[in-house]
Amino acid sequence: MLKRGETMSDLQDTGGVSGEGVYRWMVGAAGLGAFAAASAAGGAWLPTDPLQWAALTLLYCGGALLEVPVGKVSLNLGYMALFAVMVNLGAVDAMWLVFAAAAVMTLRGRREVRSSLFNFGQQCLCVAVGVGVFQLLGGEIGNFSLLHHALALLFGSITFDVVNVALVAAGLVLAGEGDFATEFFELYWKRRRYTVVLYHALALVCAVLYAHEGLVAAVLLAAVILSMRSAFQLPYQLEQQREAALRDGMTEAYNYRFLTEWMSGEGAALVQQEIPFSFLFIDIDDLKSINDSQGHAAGDAVIRCVVDCLRRVCRRDDRIIRYGGDEFLAVLVGTERRGGLSVAGRLLRVLEEEVGDEIQFTLSIGVAAYPDDAESPSELFDVVDAASYRGKEDPGHSVRIPGDGAQLA
Repeated sequence: MLKRGETMSDLQDTGGVSGEGVYRWMVGAAGLGAFAAASAAGGAWLPTDPLQWAALTLLYCGGALLEVPVGKVSLNLGYMALFAVMVNLGAVDAMWLVFAAAAVMTLRGRREVRSSLFNFGQQCLCVAVGVGVFQLLGGEIGNFSLLHHALALLFGSITFDVVNVALVAAGLVLAGEGDFATEFFELYWKRRRYTVVLYHALALVCAVLYAHEGLVAAVLLAAVILSMRSAFQLPYQLEQQREAALRDGMTEAYNYRFLTEWMSGEGAALVQQEIPFSFLFIDIDDLKSINDSQGHAAGDAVIRCVVDCLRRVCRRDDRIIRYGGDEFLAVLVGTERRGGLSVAGRLLRVLEEEVGDEIQFTLSIGVAAYPDDAESPSELFDVVDAASYRGKEDPGHSVRIPGDGAQLA
């Protein structure tokens, strides 16, 4: 399974079993087939210009290893070199470049062999389709200009990117992360946004500079961008520090500070826009007895288990907050009380499957929703906290709502 917040490289490196594992082997095999077909069609099985290819391979590997952070994502400068090879030297050279990069990543220990094979196949398929679109729209390998072939260059680059993201999204679907459309949109646009434009613009500029001014110009462009790395990194590092200050160190859930900011910020905005949202307040019953009888390591394992199970039943954009030592709050935006109750029920079922007979503990869960149960986020919090507290009167797991206090689970 993938963790939320991973980069594109992390997503490509994720292992898998069952259907996902078969899919990764199939992509690797398809990439080898694309390489063989491109070599046969071009009549060459080795790079056409070994010296130029070697220099661009170094540029590609260096750019891939020295990613430049832009906002919350990393800009892989290696793609500039790869696209320059695609449109200037052809598909075979580009696929050999991908092979060299995969070998470097494997030898450096950054990828397992299976992941490298998947990445090689994935990139080879992207190269084959990208070069095909470039030529279909009138582009000629090694003989083009930005003025006359701008659309061919742009759509060749976009096609490469779309196929790349689609292959990763399909792997995520097979890993049980969600539906294809949601995952594709998340990867292609939601995580990157304006950097998508920068991504393709740099690729086109590098390709054209290489075509008209040679390898030196492309290397200089990469050097200028890398020299700006510190300027890109500063706001990213500040954002990382701020994000860390809003996270709980043990569970990586949000903390109390985040909750206070959410209440006055996003929560207040939701009320102003009259958008419904639900709170789930989860209290681990008698965690102290687990700490006393089995040790604090066992208690910490229970806490992490509850957060992991919450992540499994909540959506990507839901907020999971560690309010106190054994108390948690899940914020479900756009969810009414009935939906909150459904999430609470799924949480208990997943928890039973996850824990088994290892450590016995129960949860008291309160569920409340705006606008049914309160008129503001702070009032809703008080209501849901009280509902959870009343659940401690019940034996076993309990789910309570405001009002009559009837036991629901």
